[in-house]
Amino acid sequence: MLNLVKKMMYLGVGLAVITKDKAEELTKELIKKGELPENEGKTFVKELMKKSEESKKEIEKQIKGLVTETINKMKFPKNTEVEKLREEVAKLSERIQKLDN
Repeated sequence: MLNLVKKMMYLGVGLAVITKDKAEELTKELIKKGELPENEGKTFVKELMKKSEESKKEIEKQIKGLVTETINKMKFPKNTEVEKLREEVAKLSERIQKLDN
């Protein structure tokens, strides 16, 4: 089962990085070997490129989710929290200056 999961993952990554040139090259090979009718070649390339784009988007979504989850676990402050602290520090600095004068 784990082996099947690995193969599916590699297939998804492979689809995500395939270029149009590579897809056309693969199509020519399949046509040459007689595994794909010549009249279906362009359709096959279009489908392969569509799957590639879908895989890229899915992988990006998963990576973004993992990064967000990791950042949340590490408890990094959000930009809004940092900005709020900056504003507070600026106000306190002003008050200190006023007190010094």
